[in-house]
Amino acid sequence: MYQGICVPNFPGYCSNTYRQLIAKSLSPPVLGYWKWEALWGKFTTNFDPVKEDNIMVTGFFLQAVALYTANTGDMRYTKLVSLAFGVSKGRVYDYDIHSLSNAVFMEPDGSIIPIRSGITGFTIPGLIDPGNYRTCPYSMTHAIAHTAGEFGDEQIRKKALEKLHLEMNPLVAKTGVIHWPLEKASSHTKTATVKAMLLRKEDWKSLIMRGPDETTLKGPILDQVPYPGVLVAKARSNTSHDLHLLLYPSAASEERHCFRLTLMESPQDGRTSVTIEPAVK
Repeated sequence: MYQGICVPNFPGYCSNTYRQLIAKSLSPPVLGYWKWEALWGKFTTNFDPVKEDNIMVTGFFLQAVALYTANTGDMRYTKLVSLAFGVSKGRVYDYDIHSLSNAVFMEPDGSIIPIRSGITGFTIPGLIDPGNYRTCPYSMTHAIAHTAGEFGDEQIRKKALEKLHLEMNPLVAKTGVIHWPLEKASSHTKTATVKAMLLRKEDWKSLIMRGPDETTLKGPILDQVPYPGVLVAKARSNTSHDLHLLLYPSAASEERHCFRLTLMESPQDGRTSVTIEPAVK
């Protein structure tokens, strides 16, 4: 959501991180759990992680790949055999974004209750962090903030976020970046909280239904900027011939940093404007 709503004209380290996460999600250290899920959950040695009942892949992972594709215009994952799921050594299952979405279409049954056994009916307790399966009294607070933000209820969104900050005891790194201790919440809860912090009315709907405008994807592009020396809060083009940037310098560095801009195609009058708003430390 950060990329699609806030920085659609900044692939840079954002897109690179996205691609690395996709690659790791296809590797045995991450995907190997499905071998054991298939054995003791389905009593089968067919370890294909896509065909049946794996919301981690056909739900969350598919959504992530689809959003990356829409946000960037990068079509690499639409090509045949572009997503090779390595469940274990010698067990690799080839897919692409189209065959992944087709698997969801062909198996439409499901449940609104997460992590429920189709055999026993057992499900996990309600107040639990789904990212680490530990008891968490504020496990749903970020969802409240997210929903309130999407529906434009700023009062509830801010109150929910205030409660999260109070409960999770945020720390401030030497760069000036706020982060939360690992023992307080999983990566899932942390990223969901950041999402709720960024979300405004109908942002999620706009991201899913439309994505970045065509004029945005045509450039100009902030292609390269150093991390963590510079944090990019806004990078957007409204006309394909302008670029609006909002940049935050790292509190840990006084160095000068170089940026690289691409797709700087000038209109008929030969002018392309770049507006940079340097945020005050």
